[in-house]
Amino acid sequence: MIEKDLSRTFPEIEEFKLDANSGKNRLYNVLKAYAHYDPEVGYCQGMNYVAAMLLRYIQSEEQALLVFISLMETGRWRELYQVSMARLHQLLDLLTKHLKRHLPNIFSHLVELGLEFSGLFSHIFLTGFVYRTPIKLATRIFDLFIVEREKVLIATTISMLRIMERKILAFDCMVRTNGNGRMCTST
Repeated sequence: MIEKDLSRTFPEIEEFKLDANSGKNRLYNVLKAYAHYDPEVGYCQGMNYVAAMLLRYIQSEEQALLVFISLMETGRWRELYQVSMARLHQLLDLLTKHLKRHLPNIFSHLVELGLEFSGLFSHIFLTGFVYRTPIKLATRIFDLFIVEREKVLIATTISMLRIMERKILAFDCMVRTNGNGRMCTST
């Protein structure tokens, strides 16, 4: 699975596209080493973005691996990637509480649309806000994430949703006639 995610991770960084078996793909090497270090967790999608962000600033694979291990072991972060994903569910519940309290209109609208919060927001926690975020912004958020963990991810999510409130409230979802899910449009 690691190999599949390499080319999806910062596609503009050529090094991450190198053959995983060449020994020259630092991202693959760090992720594979972590999977061996912690076989209970192994590799899970989302880790690739966290490791890649570290490798953008830490040249040594060994140092990047040590920082990655530290991130996983402090603040119960490795529990995000365990099979039960219990920590992810806790963080999604915490985000839901913040949404209810700080953005009740958005919360109610998303519930009315029948959108699953786990599908909307899991990637924020699993990737440290790196996935689908412009690199300059992702870098700033990630720097804060290293120190503040979920606090900064939740605060940033709430702030971004607040900025986009009018657009979000204009969304309307219709069940597709073929039953394959929802199609959302802006009204």
